[in-house]
Amino acid sequence: MAHRVTAVLVDDLDGHSAADETVYFALDGLNYEIDLSDEHADQLRECLRPWREHARVVPQSRRQRRRQVNRQANGQPHRAMSRVDRAHAQAIRTWALANGLRVSARGKIPDAIHRAFEEAHAGERVA
Repeated sequence: MAHRVTAVLVDDLDGHSAADETVYFALDGLNYEIDLSDEHADQLRECLRPWREHARVVPQSRRQRRRQVNRQANGQPHRAMSRVDRAHAQAIRTWALANGLRVSARGKIPDAIHRAFEEAHAGERVA
């Protein structure tokens, strides 16, 4: 039986409304992140505005940029692909090429190709 798990971000400030974004900020040498609704994120930005207007922007180090780029949309670090994941990705690529679809040899497989593969193999166990 297949299970689908859905993660819902909750606003960290009120604990019940849906969070629309993760806001990152730093103070006194510590980096923070908080999941907030659009309304609460706007309130935080407005609250910090007087100080931001007089502050200097500190460029990110190359290491910080790399760390930020290597995060998923939900802020979690990308995980390394397991052998099963690689085998599944290779099966999708092989199927796509055999069916005349264009797919790169490396990198993210487009969602449309992934969906087409899953629909074509519904009910089958594929590597």
